[in-house]
Amino acid sequence: KTNMYWKNIAAVREAAGKNLKVIIEAPQLTEEEIHRAVNLCIQAEADYVKTSTGWYPSHPSALSHIQLMSDAAKGRIKIKAAGGIRTLETILAMEKAGCDRFGISISSALKLFHDLY
Repeated sequence: KTNMYWKNIAAVREAAGKNLKVIIEAPQLTEEEIHRAVNLCIQAEADYVKTSTGWYPSHPSALSHIQLMSDAAKGRIKIKAAGGIRTLETILAMEKAGCDRFGISISSALKLFHDLY
């Protein structure tokens, strides 16, 4: 079954050519499932593994998800966080834990800019 997932991601990777982000919906997975998903993305040569779509406000991405993903990735794939990112403190903590990119809604981005200036 795991081989099937890897082959599916690899097929999309081949078709996409570059900048493939695989969304794993980490808030709904166990720690073991997060580690397995990250490793499948690495095997399939995806460019990024993304915490979630960000469309489930009741299940935001958390620093703990980034830490788990970073532990599994060991620098072999980039990590993108989305959903529940509303403060500069969250961004800085996730970046320190290994997150490379952030998906932030326009309303959250505007609030962050207003808070900074």
